[in-house]
Amino acid sequence: MPEIPEDTPETNPLLRPFSSADPLPQLEGVTERQCYFGLGKALLEFESAVCRMEEKCKGEKDGAGQKKKSPNLVDLTVHVRVTQRE
Repeated sequence: MPEIPEDTPETNPLLRPFSSADPLPQLEGVTERQCYFGLGKALLEFESAVCRMEEKCKGEKDGAGQKKKSPNLVDLTVHVRVTQRE
């Protein structure tokens, strides 16, 4: 398992959430290290969200071992996006 970079939105401007008032990160002074670790962390978070989505799509089993109805994929997509922002 890869090591998760310690970068946070406070220490790496590339990890800050976008807003309509400030749609792009401030790139002045961004270092090569911040690019490398910021992208690495974003990719790890994305891969984690995809894995969670796959597990939800597989569905759960009820008490009798029968597969329950698969959840609505649109609802799952919204859930993953909301979870990413928290």
